[in-house]
Amino acid sequence: MTVTASPSTSDEPTLRLMWPDVAPGRVQLRALPDATKPRLLLPIERRPGRASLRALRDASSRRARIRTRLIAAAWGSPIQPGSTIEVPEGGITDYLSRQLGRTIVVGVHLGPPRANRKPVLALTTPEGDVVGFAKLGVNELTDRLVANEASALQQLSSLREVTTPRLLLQDSWSGHSLVLQSALLRNGRAADNPEAVANAQVEVSRSVSSGLSAEEYADRLVGQLQVAMPAATSAAAASLKRVQRLVESLRQAPRLAELEMGCWHGDWRATNMAVQRTGVLVWDWERFASGVPVGFDALHLLLTQSSPTTKDLSQLAPLIFRRAPEVLLPFAIRDVEGAEVVTTLYFLELAARYLEDQQATAGTRLGDVDRWLLPELERRVGTAHEH
Repeated sequence: MTVTASPSTSDEPTLRLMWPDVAPGRVQLRALPDATKPRLLLPIERRPGRASLRALRDASSRRARIRTRLIAAAWGSPIQPGSTIEVPEGGITDYLSRQLGRTIVVGVHLGPPRANRKPVLALTTPEGDVVGFAKLGVNELTDRLVANEASALQQLSSLREVTTPRLLLQDSWSGHSLVLQSALLRNGRAADNPEAVANAQVEVSRSVSSGLSAEEYADRLVGQLQVAMPAATSAAAASLKRVQRLVESLRQAPRLAELEMGCWHGDWRATNMAVQRTGVLVWDWERFASGVPVGFDALHLLLTQSSPTTKDLSQLAPLIFRRAPEVLLPFAIRDVEGAEVVTTLYFLELAARYLEDQQATAGTRLGDVDRWLLPELERRVGTAHEH
């Protein structure tokens, strides 16, 4: 692989996975912010480059949309940002072209370092029409997430308040999970409609029945933690044990048996949805799960909206607890005590995920649950941390 701007890129193994070095020809891509640590790889051609940029960049805030417009305006000009890399012809591009039955150009979102980092590919025509998206696993965790997304899209194809991508293909590439899905058509700028979002979240929460009770959910979470401990580092194992003690303590809560159980998207945030006149478009279903208390998605959206503006992370969990009764009302959770139990279980679920995925090691801002989350949960549940 030739990288014209740098002798090597930290993502070279991922690029080689997508484009094995077997073809004599080369294709140029533009790496943003640069070739050494790329987060986006875009076609250098003006129309597909702009289309891939708009499809892959965050459009959930005014600032993000302005930044995207500025970069798009410069695309294909002498002041085009980034640096150029070259990858072999063919590879996953040709494979996906055959699956779609048309010539495509590929843009790739790699994103910041995190445990679940994997390539997300925007598939456009040479004329700049987005015709689909693909996700490719690169390790055991991301393979599992990609396969889970395919399963979720199959189960959720008949929602009324929510529009999901259509599953076009579930396959493997070079031994890793691959999913190909349709592009969601966004008509105009996303609207600010909290009521529509809440209705969509409620519909998802009641879309698939697992038959699990809240007590069985707590038992499943304990079992999940026990399975994760042997492979964890000593520090992570100690944290997993803290979470386990919290779950076991909450297992005795009188309100637990009264909780309504359902599903959640698993990562419902502003960057994974668009509210339009025709309804709510929601993508990135790789964390979808059933058999959890209803309301988790509303709490996760609140958390992801609040964390960027909360400088002192020790104040983040108390903030979510304070606002939980309000955001959980659409799920028929109408008292403070019920909201407290659901919020605690949500945070325990999140802590287990972050610890299992080693998000702290990957540098995720909220990954170190020992510092910002577990002390607050122990204070509320009444389980003292054994030093």
